[in-house]
Amino acid sequence: MKFSTTGGSSRRIKAKVGSKTRPTTAKVRKAIFDTLYARFDFENSAVLDLFAGTGALGFEAASRGAKRVVFVENDFLAATAIKENILNFTRGTTEQISMQVVRRDVLKYIQDADLLGNRMDICFCDPPYDFSSWERLLSYKPATFVVAESDKEVHPTDAYEIVTIKRYGGTVVTFMRRFQSQLEQDFLSEVN
Repeated sequence: MKFSTTGGSSRRIKAKVGSKTRPTTAKVRKAIFDTLYARFDFENSAVLDLFAGTGALGFEAASRGAKRVVFVENDFLAATAIKENILNFTRGTTEQISMQVVRRDVLKYIQDADLLGNRMDICFCDPPYDFSSWERLLSYKPATFVVAESDKEVHPTDAYEIVTIKRYGGTVVTFMRRFQSQLEQDFLSEVN
């Protein structure tokens, strides 16, 4: 896969994925970032790429200015490929980007991250299409903005509102934002 960075240069990443991994197509990835362009500023943002697979969404966010990316992937081959790609992606750059790969079950990771108060700006969720724990995942409020990729619409919990829903063939991408009152409530509970 090839990515154009904000500086105009391009970088390639390898895709070593298991049989259960369904990478986001270049067309859908471009459409996601085109939709986000008007709604989200990646500059200096913290990004969470859940069910990372190839890491394409996290790497794309980094190429657009994200300063921290956490890739969570349980598959050994995919996680190993992401680690290799981090080395290739950051080689020769003067940009300071923090990239971390966590090889762990996503729901266990997100539960622990919630307990630690580890808040992210944007979260990409691209699980296998048979994933059925959206409500549980979203209950941990993984980020201010969530992009959920599935084969059907993802219904938000009380903490989120749908910004827009886009369909690309058999892929449905649901864009969600935490309610402002929920953000304020979370901030106050962290301060106290």
